[in-house]
Order: sequence, then C-alpha cells, then structure tokens
Amino acid sequence: MSTSDQQASPPRLAVPELLIGIGLLACAGAVAWQTLAIPVSPLYSKVGPTVFPYITMAGMILLSLLLILAAVRGGWQPEEEKETPTDRKAMGFVVAGLVANLLLIQPLGFTAASVIMFVLVCFGFGSRHPLRDALLGLVLALAAYFGFARALGVNIGAGFIENQLNALINAVIGWRGAEAMDTLGYLAHGFAVAFTPTNLLWCLLGTTLGTAIGVLPGLGPALTIALLLPITYQVAPEASFILFAGIYYGAMYGGSTTSILLNTPGESATIVTALEGNRMARSGRGGAALATSAIGSFVAGTIGTLGVAFLAPIVVKFALAFGPAEYFSLMVLAFITVSAVLGSSSVRGLTSLFVGFVIGMIGVDLQTGQPRFTFGMGELLDGVDVIVVAVGLFAVGETLYMASRRYAGKDEIVPLKGSLYMTAAEWARSWKPWLRGAAIGFPIGAMPAGGAEIPTFLSYAIEKKLSKHKEEFGTVGAIEGVAGPEAANNASAAGVLVPMLTLGLPTSATAAIMLSAFQSYGINPGPLLLTTQANLVWGLIASLFIANVILVILNLPLIGLWVRLLKIPAPQLYAGILVFATVGTYGISQSPIDLVILYLLGAAGFLMRRFDFPTAPVIIGMILGPLAETQFRRAMTIANGDWTVFYRHPLSLTLLTLAFIGLVGPHIWAWIEHRRTRGPEHVPGDA
Repeated sequence: MSTSDQQASPPRLAVPELLIGIGLLACAGAVAWQTLAIPVSPLYSKVGPTVFPYITMAGMILLSLLLILAAVRGGWQPEEEKETPTDRKAMGFVVAGLVANLLLIQPLGFTAASVIMFVLVCFGFGSRHPLRDALLGLVLALAAYFGFARALGVNIGAGFIENQLNALINAVIGWRGAEAMDTLGYLAHGFAVAFTPTNLLWCLLGTTLGTAIGVLPGLGPALTIALLLPITYQVAPEASFILFAGIYYGAMYGGSTTSILLNTPGESATIVTALEGNRMARSGRGGAALATSAIGSFVAGTIGTLGVAFLAPIVVKFALAFGPAEYFSLMVLAFITVSAVLGSSSVRGLTSLFVGFVIGMIGVDLQTGQPRFTFGMGELLDGVDVIVVAVGLFAVGETLYMASRRYAGKDEIVPLKGSLYMTAAEWARSWKPWLRGAAIGFPIGAMPAGGAEIPTFLSYAIEKKLSKHKEEFGTVGAIEGVAGPEAANNASAAGVLVPMLTLGLPTSATAAIMLSAFQSYGINPGPLLLTTQANLVWGLIASLFIANVILVILNLPLIGLWVRLLKIPAPQLYAGILVFATVGTYGISQSPIDLVILYLLGAAGFLMRRFDFPTAPVIIGMILGPLAETQFRRAMTIANGDWTVFYRHPLSLTLLTLAFIGLVGPHIWAWIEHRRTRGPEHVPGDA
C-alpha cells in the first residue's frame, strides 16, 4: 500500500446534505401521516386518493436515503460555495423584513408594511440611506398596489395610506381601469387577432418587460408570468397569452445582454453565450456579440415559430391515439428527463420533483372530494396557489441567496465598445451558425423531454469543431460561439410551445406556469386545443412573429438603455422584488397563511439554490403531478385495478422503457467511461 493511500483521510460528513436528507425523510413521514387520515372507500381502494400519495412517499424515502448516503460520502457542495462565507447578518435583516411584513400587513396595510420590509432588506444588502430607501419603497409599494388592486382588480385590502389615496383619485379624476380592460376585442384568426391595436400593445408590453427581466439578475420569465397571473381574470385569453409569450421571448433576448456584458448568465440556457460573448466584450467586440445574438435570436425565433405552426397539427394527429395509460407514461418520461437527465444530479432533480408532487396534492381531491395534506387547516382546502410557489422559490429564495453571497464580490460590467453593426466578415461567420443553431434547438425543444441546455451546449461544440478560427475560442472570443448557441436557445424556446399546446406537457418552469394560466381560463391544452380554441392558438403563434420583429428593434438601437438596468443597486433591486412578490401573493386571498407559505417556500428555495437543487422540477411536479395522477387513476379504473395496463399497451411500454433508459443510462455510460479512462492497475514487480 502506498504512502498516499495510508494517509488518505475518509470523506468528511456533509452536514447540510445530511440535514436535507433527514428533512426529506421527515416530510415523507408527514405524507404518510396525512395519507392515513384520508378516508378510503372499498369502491375505489385500488385507485383511490391514497395510491399516488403512497407512491410519492416511497420515492421520497428512497431519495432521502440516497441523500443521506451522499452526505456520508462527502456531499455535493460546489467548491466555489465552500470558499464564500455566508453573510448571516445580511440574511438576518432580510428575514426580519419578511417577518415584519407578515406581522404588519393586516394592521397597517400593504403599503406601510412593504416600506418597512423594503428598508430592512436594503439595510441587509449594505445600503445606509434609510430615508431614501423609505421613499423609494413607498413609490414601489404604491405602484405595486395600484397596478394590482386598481388595474388588475386584485383585492389586496387597504390600510390608511391606500384609503386616502383611493379617495383622492376617485374624487379628482375618477378611475376607469377595469372598464379599460373591457375594450379587448373578440378576435378572428391568426394575424387578424395579433394585429389588432390592443394586442399589438400587449405584445409590445410583453417584449419590453421580458427584455428588462431578462437583463436584470434575480428575475426570470417564470417569476414574472406568475406575478401577472391575476391578469387572467381581467382580459381575454388571447391578450394574456400574447403578453406572456412576449415576456417569454423577450427574456431569451435580454438574457444574452447580461451574459455578454456581465458574464452572469440569468438562466442555464445562456451559460454558453457567456463563454465567448464576455471574452468578445473584453476584447472590444461587445457590439458585434450583442448584434449577432439579437439577429440570430430573430432568425432562429422566426424559424422556430414556423416550426410550431407546421409541427403542431402533426403532433395533434399523433396525440389523438393516446389513452390514459399512454398519457401517464408520457408524463413519466417528461418527469424523468426534466428532473434526472437535464440536471447535474438525478437524485437532486427527482427530490425537487417529488416535493412538487406533494405541494400539488394539497387540497381537496377532485375525484373523491377527500381533503389531502391540509393538516386540518381550512385555508389549504383549495390547495397552494402556483403564484405562491413560483414567487417563493424564485423571488424570496433568490433574495435570501444573494443576501448570503454579499461577500462574493461584485460583478464587473464590461463597457460597451465598438459599433453595433457587424462587419461583412462577421456576417459571413454568423449566418451558418444561426441556421445550424435553429436546426438543433427547435427539434430538441419540441420534444416532451426537451429543454434549452442540451441544444446550446451541442451547438457550441459543433461550432467549435467547424470553425476556421479555433484559436479565438477561449481567448479573444469567437463570434460563432455566440451566434450558434443563441440561435439554439431561441429556437428551443419556440419548440417548448409544441408539447405544451398539443400534449399539455410543460418542459420548463415558464411553460408550467403558462399551463396554469390556461387552467385558470378553464382551457385544457391538448390535441383538441387547435380546433376548440383556434383564435387563441393561431393568434398566439402569429404574435410570436411580431414579437421577434419588435425584439430586434428593442435590443439593437436601445441596448444602452438595457445596459443601464444593470447599474440598479442590489439593495433597492432585491427589496423591490420582495415588494412585488408580496403584493402578488397577498392579493390572492388576503390571508397571512399565504405569506407564511411564501416565506417557508422562500427558505426552501434558498436551500435549493445554495446546495444546487433545481427549482424548475418543483413547479413542473406541482402543476403536472395532479394531471399525471388523474391519468393514472383513469387507466387503473378502466383496467379494474390491473397494474399491467401500463406495459400491455405497446406505446405505453415504449415510453416507460425510454424513461427507464433516461434514468439509468447516464449512470451506466459514466461507469463505462470511468472504466475505459482509468489507467492500468499496478502489478507488483513492475518497474
């Protein structure tokens, strides 16, 4: 035995991962406790409201044991996280702001409570100007209040400040915000729907807002659309989805600005853009990087939208052959790929997914009328609103995480140099990567197990291999390394709409929240959507073409404006995020219970971000889990409780086989590669 082997120390116990595993095991125990309390009738004992909870509990127990095992072996904590100390003081002030808001929102009203929270959060992030922060918090709180309460009709309740301003407005100018929403027309098809003046304004608003939230760190399309879900109660579905699609597309464009100039990818899909884009910016070619990104996004977005228009009817014909067993198996495939394959760890991805399952089962079971996982609380009978979950994980969790990372240093914004117009040589080097990126991104995005991460990395690898300027990759920055991945990113964003519209399968957090918006209108995406809601579907597709044109205009001439957004101070930015997060949540039912759930989910979101647990599977599991349970129970009812129904149907068996391969295949492949690359073992007596 060598000296190094003798001195090798055993792996140190990873306490955080151990606690997370024990916590997940405790959650499994709570699921079992609540499931045992559900009355079960002999009429539906095999397919009743307890079957899916028990399956979920078994999965949670297995995942918790795997987490504990991983903790014993040293854990998964990334190295850069170990080097950065946690700023507990900053987090303490953020938590104090959240608690103060929870305790004061009913006695003082939304505005006063939000101002206090805003000041405390800014102080935690290092701001030492309480008067200025209070005034800014007052402006943001009032903007949030009037935007949600008056324009969108959300009932937030009113304190002293709100009552006085409401009286002043009604007395002086009156208010006709709700009536203005009624001017939305009854639309025909396609571009006739999208080209109405009202919907053009919604498209412009969505693309502008989407670009802004794509540029700003800590925000994203999923959080923004979740906060705007109350708009579904006020406007026609065509207008809502034109707005949401504009936000979705705009965020794809805006995210490239942050990656190129700040080297901080807003989403995983823009990680590759930062590799070469930021190097181009540092070498004085930031304008060309932004230009090829915007134009490539336009080209790929247009190709992707054409793909949606022509591919969706084909998928519909295929989907009409699906029964309950096939639908359930397809959802299992989507669960596995979104959670286990596309993430960095299958255990962590599946853990997030099962947490989403549990949240989705809270409330009254729609098939039997039995309450599940309510813990005797009447406020939970209607379930947990998707707004609460999305805002808690993405907004509150992100704020806590950024507060804890204050010691990590500030990101440097690279000054924008050079012309925004590409040279002839740069055009010649860009147009082929645009087309290749679109050809890679759209098919992968359109798969029920798609996503944007795989096509962007695949496009980057292909461009690096095909480029005649390989020496620029990783040094001064190669324009092909920006053009291809950005095109793949935007084409995949269009492709994601195909399974959502035709199969009702969201493969990203944003698509899952858009599916929730469909449900709020009483519309169920699926094979019949293109015929029963033709105005909505084709108007939405037409608006995507318009959005692409608007986004090119917004992102090239106005790039200086978007760069200025990056200079917003972090204290005011994240305190403002919490103000809008609170108004969007408290307006659901004016219940402090919603705020308690929001902040608990925010703490969970912080832990997930801190220890690299993906948050998108939570949203997907919450929204798609109940739909999967419904199809599961329908298939079991038709088969009289016979579990073999899922592998007696050839299509269902094929989908489940693909899911199994997706779950175990990467691990087997990694093991084979490890065996192949490991050097030959030392033989005693060899030199």
